[in-house]
Amino acid sequence: MVLRFVIFIFLALNIANSFALKPNENSNSKIDYIKSDFSSLSAKNLNDCGKALHKVKTRDGEILKYCSLGELAVHSMDMDILFSTISAVDWYTKKNIKADSAYYVVNSSLEYEAAFKNKEDALKFSKEFGGEIANLDKAYDVGFIRVENDLDKNIYKNEKKFYPMGERIYNLKCKKFNFENYPYINELKVDIFKNCKNLDERKAQLVLNYLWYKKSQTSSLNYKISPTDKDKCPVCGMFVYKYPKWTSSLKYADSKESKVLFFDGVKDMFKFIHSPKNYGANSNDLRYEFIHVTGYYTLEAIDAKDAFYVLGSDVLGPMGNELIPFKKEEDARVFRLDHVGMEILRFDEITKGIICKLDGRSCE
Repeated sequence: MVLRFVIFIFLALNIANSFALKPNENSNSKIDYIKSDFSSLSAKNLNDCGKALHKVKTRDGEILKYCSLGELAVHSMDMDILFSTISAVDWYTKKNIKADSAYYVVNSSLEYEAAFKNKEDALKFSKEFGGEIANLDKAYDVGFIRVENDLDKNIYKNEKKFYPMGERIYNLKCKKFNFENYPYINELKVDIFKNCKNLDERKAQLVLNYLWYKKSQTSSLNYKISPTDKDKCPVCGMFVYKYPKWTSSLKYADSKESKVLFFDGVKDMFKFIHSPKNYGANSNDLRYEFIHVTGYYTLEAIDAKDAFYVLGSDVLGPMGNELIPFKKEEDARVFRLDHVGMEILRFDEITKGIICKLDGRSCE
């Protein structure tokens, strides 16, 4: 898999299409938007999304809305959604219908996955616009691939043209605000309209994608973890320098010493973090100056607390089943699909129980 130089799929989906909208400098400046007005993935205005709208509920009870089934499919890689709650808008009647019993038409000349309550309507649509009739599972896969292809086609334009345009608009028209702590892209878009003057939908989308791109970039440490030929993993005892693709390190300080340790994989590093005294530390309550892991694609050091970890893939490390670290969430998502990973975790989500399961045992 060639390393992709973008952060999130939705950054590519919206910018090119935004130029189809006619600018109206004052059209949206006085509207009080809320996040449900925008797609949960792309933050496009749902009123501009036509008849392919979908929504779903998460396990936390939140309702997420999308411009298409393809958007929902992509976002499901990160969100804990309840698939049984997916609903679509019937293309003809514009009424909500249950997606798992709907008839979809995919690969039509209208591109999006169109949903219908009745098979007769789906046949009528396919005769007019082409495509094939499919169930939810098939349409879900087609939509995911469509969105991925859209991403690949727009990478260069985004980085060379559209992100700089968004930056210029932000600097000219917006009051500076902290955009780094938004969990959802549609929440950020609401506040862009609040903090920027006289933006139409097109310019708001350019600013949004620029800020979300900036937000999603984690800082590169610009060096590789380099143990000596004498450094051994304190957990398994193996020489770490033999496994440069898997090396992780940390520096801790307790009441008696300050020490840098190297590990031959993320899994062993977390074993130490969870129980330091089991591996030679004087205390289980350590202060860490840094914790670094090696990015699977970049081979550069990443701050372990910023990394995205793929659990349960078919890629094995020196100590067997591993947590595979990535600097970018998009890379983790693609790797997960290519290597049948179970889920993507953040640092604080990696528990002792997860580490035990990787070793095929129980901690209970």
